[in-house]
Amino acid sequence: MEAQGKVIAIPKSIEDIAPYWVQKVLQRDLPGVTISDVDVKGSICDGEGFMSEIVAFDARGTRNGKSQRYNLVAKMTKFTRPLATSNALEDDIQGHLNLERAEVGLYSVVVPELLSATTESSKKKLLE
Repeated sequence: MEAQGKVIAIPKSIEDIAPYWVQKVLQRDLPGVTISDVDVKGSICDGEGFMSEIVAFDARGTRNGKSQRYNLVAKMTKFTRPLATSNALEDDIQGHLNLERAEVGLYSVVVPELLSATTESSKKKLLE
């Protein structure tokens, strides 16, 4: 991940979700944000994900002199557990990364579009 021309390390464990890391990530879109505390809530699923785990956390800090609180999630890729069910991809890290990119694309593009469409249809129902 790159923020303002600088590479940001992807966290390898929950312990890596620290104020310094969260601040670097948020500063890409929120210049001037300062994170002072991070409270990791843990996995948002009852079970473990096959390729990754999504971890919820709260971050507190300031932006432009005002106190801020952010409810966030981080996707923790399990690079130590390659795709074991597919012999063709078992040793193929690039295949693993391509699947990860597809999933991130789903969350980044498709889900917001679906939520936007749902919100618009809900608005139309209210106006009828």
